[in-house]
Amino acid sequence: MIALDRTDARASRARPGRRPVGWLLASGAVALLLSALAVRGIAPWGGLAQGGRQAATAQRIDPRLILRPHTLTQVGTAGGLRLALTAGPLMPGPNRFELRLGAHGVPGAAAHVHLTAVMPGMAMRPVTLSMREVRRGRYVAVGRLSMFGRWQLTVRIDRPGAAPLTHRFSIGVDLPPGLLGAAGGRGNSH
Repeated sequence: MIALDRTDARASRARPGRRPVGWLLASGAVALLLSALAVRGIAPWGGLAQGGRQAATAQRIDPRLILRPHTLTQVGTAGGLRLALTAGPLMPGPNRFELRLGAHGVPGAAAHVHLTAVMPGMAMRPVTLSMREVRRGRYVAVGRLSMFGRWQLTVRIDRPGAAPLTHRFSIGVDLPPGLLGAAGGRGNSH
């Protein structure tokens, strides 16, 4: 309480029209941050200020170098059961996997569904995910695909009173089509 009384006493002694030193330091820090963002070409207020520097930077980016997330759906059958696996964004890092099971248009139920992702030819630990049922016949999981390249996804379906079913899918986490050509072209021009 004593500290509060001292603060109140200082504030009451401040001359009208003068701001406390803390306010000046905070406003200086904000100005410094905004200046740093402007130098990097970042508009902190959501693109309202589309300045010349930001537009010029955007024009210099080679569109062949931009990674574009996308999804892929593959369909297969195992034991008379239709499997549709959707994966995305198909980029290194977290990816979402959705499996739809069905037979003759009717959603299928399973006790447990597991997805294992391996990169053939690489000495890496497999990524094993337990998929959770979000609706009857629809299972989801999120897991990391650590790098670009071809991945083999094996789905294992454990059903009560029946032998497990497995099906293998293959997906590509691909580099942008022009990346290697663009990188090689830039290296040769210098």
